Amino acid sequence: MAGGWARTVGTRLQGWSPRAALAMMARRRWPLLALAALGLGGAVGGASFLLQEHFQQAFQDGARLAGWQEFLRRGAPWQALPPVLAGAVLALIGWLRLGRAKPEPSFGLSSAAPPSAPALRSMLRRERRVVLGVADAVAVLVGMVVVRLALYGGLAAAGDQLALATIPGLVFEVLSWLACGGAVWGWRRRYLDRLEGWGA
Repeated sequence: MAGGWARTVGTRLQGWSPRAALAMMARRRWPLLALAALGLGGAVGGASFLLQEHFQQAFQDGARLAGWQEFLRRGAPWQALPPVLAGAVLALIGWLRLGRAKPEPSFGLSSAAPPSAPALRSMLRRERRVVLGVADAVAVLVGMVVVRLALYGGLAAAGDQLALATIPGLVFEVLSWLACGGAVWGWRRRYLDRLEGWGA
């Protein structure tokens, strides 16, 4: 029995290669999105902490900081959140409006005549790709801020006082991004449900 299991594993590993693994992940969006969020969160979190530490030290040494330097020194300033919350509100409005929406031609169509059914379906498929791309991008950004919070949490647990002082702002930032992500994914889900109803 153990020999059969080893043969099965060996057979599966024979066809394995980094290229095959990447192709498999490309077919399954979630692993790719998770890897993007992890990489981006680690890079952004590490860079932001180093810059925050640098400008905090400059501030303590009496240097006058420019607006963007002060922004980075704070680590998680509230000024970064209004666009995120505005995105959440717009996604909620879109979700509500889709409840009564009917298929209609794109603004890009120049002809005054109604489009044919195949042209309308093609337009809806293009819009579907855009909606899925936006939702995926938001999912990666939500994952990025969660990873950044985890990185700061690890630094705070290791005794870093600057990271510890930044945690409350980061928690609020993560909650704002989660609200935005939830609204966008609700809008995405309703949009896809409507497309199925329209047969696109």
